[in-house]
Amino acid sequence: MLTFRLLLVAALALAQCGAAAAQALPFSLAQRIDGIVRKDMRTAATPGLSLAIVRRGRIAYVRAYGVRDLASRAPVDTGTIFRFGSVSKQFTAAALLMLAREGKLSLDDPLAKWFPSVTSARDVRIADLLAQVSGYRDYYPLDYCDREMSLPATMAEIVREYGAFPLTANPRTRFEYSNTNYLFAGLVAERVSGEHLRELLERRIFRPLGMTHTFYDEPYRSVADRATGYDTYFTEPQHTDPIEAPHWLNSAASLAGTASDLARWDIGLMNGALLDASSTKAMTMEHILMPGNVHTSYGLGQYVYEVKGHRIIAHGGNVIGFNAANAMAFDDRMAVVVLTNSYEGSAGETARDVLFALIPAQAPTPAASGAKPSHDSSPRQTPEQVAAIREIDRGIAALRSGTVSSAIADPDFLALMNAANTQRAVTALAHLGATKSVDILDQAPRGGLAVTEASVRFASGTRTAILFATPQGKIAELFLLSD
Repeated sequence: MLTFRLLLVAALALAQCGAAAAQALPFSLAQRIDGIVRKDMRTAATPGLSLAIVRRGRIAYVRAYGVRDLASRAPVDTGTIFRFGSVSKQFTAAALLMLAREGKLSLDDPLAKWFPSVTSARDVRIADLLAQVSGYRDYYPLDYCDREMSLPATMAEIVREYGAFPLTANPRTRFEYSNTNYLFAGLVAERVSGEHLRELLERRIFRPLGMTHTFYDEPYRSVADRATGYDTYFTEPQHTDPIEAPHWLNSAASLAGTASDLARWDIGLMNGALLDASSTKAMTMEHILMPGNVHTSYGLGQYVYEVKGHRIIAHGGNVIGFNAANAMAFDDRMAVVVLTNSYEGSAGETARDVLFALIPAQAPTPAASGAKPSHDSSPRQTPEQVAAIREIDRGIAALRSGTVSSAIADPDFLALMNAANTQRAVTALAHLGATKSVDILDQAPRGGLAVTEASVRFASGTRTAILFATPQGKIAELFLLSD
């Protein structure tokens, strides 16, 4: 779940394009959008993509691109099933808002009402879970399936383990994205409603909105026209990986379906078909932390931000093999849904670029050129930045030589770097050539780890590095993405 790309970003061979199932866009605009999709897919080597556009509160354009399976070369069509990943959080939040509207719970209720033994349960409210400000440690921070998540676990076991950790921050003092929040939120919804979330969402959301191809995908369901998911860790060719074991996705990331179905959800949300005005406002309004007037850019299960005066409500989603993005220009009754079958796929960039073409608006102005050299360890760099640069340098050197060891890596990353993945890294880095510089782009905590996004300049090009480091300075993840 790419930490810095949850809003609308990610990064990967242009493939063939399917026919439009619905088209209510001017021909020139449709052509422009098609060009955007093709370019983004080519840049990110995305095997397959499904696109749906809502305009003036109606589905205006649906199109399929590329292949849903690289082995068979079966094409994506407008009915192809993709996993939604964390876009699922929107639905969990909506279910709780419905139950609150009916007086079955209050968003101000403490978590202790249902889980009294969980850390700080008396101080954490349901609203804190939905707004990602509880302080609970994330059980799925990494961009691969670690050793723990490869093993089946019950919901109760996950709650016992992650509900016992100390908080990463006091409730309502810091925004920190955590799937554990939505694990708890979904379980509360089940206890209050007396239904499994699968049935609750089907009865209260999917059926009323005509989302006939959307379902709770845990355990993983064999269905026709399902896309195969792919991964690439070091900009090497796509490959398949084992997916998360049952119950690890749960109410945080377990839904699957079509782009058209997600567009129906967007229309229902924008039209007030399921939630009343006050619930919709709560869901789509940025949560501000007090004191200090700290902006979180997050509502309840939604990122919230503004582009050229237009309010954008959005969420991305990553689970093994898949990358999704759902973005609404809410007050304009406009939305873009992009689903891909690559973890590092082009969903985020494509949703952003298409939305900007529709609004119209422009991406933020790029930073001025002439950034300071990354290896300059002058006082302008924080100690955390200096440490991250050192870890990226030595990590890339070890990956390049195929000698990643326990001296620099934690047990999960060591397990990931089997013979096949080690060879992929060696080959990819040989093509990139020598490392020239490392520039820090962003840093943030997540799941008890220090996460760094950096721009790495190689002899033959620039790549984005994602580093997760343990408190002991060991590498828990180091991947390279196409810029």
